[in-house]
Amino acid sequence: MNVNGLPMALKNMYLRCMIRILITFVVLSLLAGCGQKKGEAVAQNEETIVFDGASLPKKQQPNAKAGEILAKWPEYNALVSSMDALYTAKGKEDVALVIDDLIDKEKLLAQSEYPEEFKKPQIQSRQAVFQTFVLKVKGALTYNLGLQEPSTELVTAYNAWVNQFSVLMNTYVDLDVILELEAADFDSIPKSIDPKGATEK
Repeated sequence: MNVNGLPMALKNMYLRCMIRILITFVVLSLLAGCGQKKGEAVAQNEETIVFDGASLPKKQQPNAKAGEILAKWPEYNALVSSMDALYTAKGKEDVALVIDDLIDKEKLLAQSEYPEEFKKPQIQSRQAVFQTFVLKVKGALTYNLGLQEPSTELVTAYNAWVNQFSVLMNTYVDLDVILELEAADFDSIPKSIDPKGATEK
């Protein structure tokens, strides 16, 4: 556009408009470039997130006595099934599905009726730790962080929780044995002894 024939005021207005358009174009170009780079960085970060469920620590199994009781607790068994799925997860999407399921199953378990033998603070405290590490993996998923380490910590917390079931049942067994031994020792004591040391028959 030829602005030579325009009044000075219009020339200045025209130049200011052109400058603003140019600045706007440059800013938009920079923003578009930054957005593309950010998207590429996120995509690259997601590609570098590696997860290998098979390399996680072995899942703890309760002892036979605890297992008999836990087998009748459906909410617990549902959570165990979700934990099993973590070992077959192949990547971030699989882990995300498992963690969301674990969060739901843990909530249901916390609201369920605990077996009488396991209504103990030791069980509840270790379950709370387990829940904390489930949420830690959830955070790693949200912020595109590494999954292997928090998942390993999750399994460790799970194992400590499950092991506590066995510890409690071993305590019950030990008490039963002690009571039986004490009863046997009591039965073996003579009922009465005469002053001369002869046992009454």
